[in-house]
Amino acid sequence: MDHRDRAPAPAFGLGESHIRRITSTLVLMDQRLDEIERWASGPLPSGPLYRWRQDLDPRALKRIVLEARKVREELSRIVERLDLQPQERVASRAIQTGTIFSLVELEELEPRRIRAYGALTEAQIRLLEEIWEPLNGPLEEIRRLCGGLGAGSAASSGEGDP
Repeated sequence: MDHRDRAPAPAFGLGESHIRRITSTLVLMDQRLDEIERWASGPLPSGPLYRWRQDLDPRALKRIVLEARKVREELSRIVERLDLQPQERVASRAIQTGTIFSLVELEELEPRRIRAYGALTEAQIRLLEEIWEPLNGPLEEIRRLCGGLGAGSAASSGEGDP
């Protein structure tokens, strides 16, 4: 019997809550597969404060990509069998979320907060402000540009384009 001949999810006795939980789990898995494939097949991310080094040999990397694709194929079969609907997400929400987390982390460098680690001199306070201020402005601007989330956001309406 082909998996397409099986009954859809409701016939399996799965309720809406079950379907939501299954979908959420599979979405997270699907997203992790994207990351796995990027780590195994593309350039590794790096920044001014971190570097990644590929420690897997090319054969292992190739196998990882193949196995990830097998999982992705199985996910496609499950989606079809359970008649799950893909979740559509907007990039502005992911960008805004990353920006908000960065702003929260940056707040920890504000002099009033970092004093919890010990007293600061006026020169140290100025240094922290010199670190904090040039980072805060662009992050706030990124958050502002994504503020509308979705169809009404600045990003989708063309506002903010140079």
